[in-house]
Amino acid sequence: MKTGKTVVLLNLENLYESLYDALNQYYVYFGGERYVDLGLGTHRVKCPVHKTFR
Repeated sequence: MKTGKTVVLLNLENLYESLYDALNQYYVYFGGERYVDLGLGTHRVKCPVHKTFR
């Protein structure tokens, strides 16, 4: 998401739900950049998202 590169994920069923949660969020704009909140338990991090990421 940060670099805007395309990746193909195969046989990673254990990650699909987490990826869906990460990608099904609203982006936050701060300082002209786009971010998404990613979290594990109570720990949350704002992850930068490349402008061409979709």
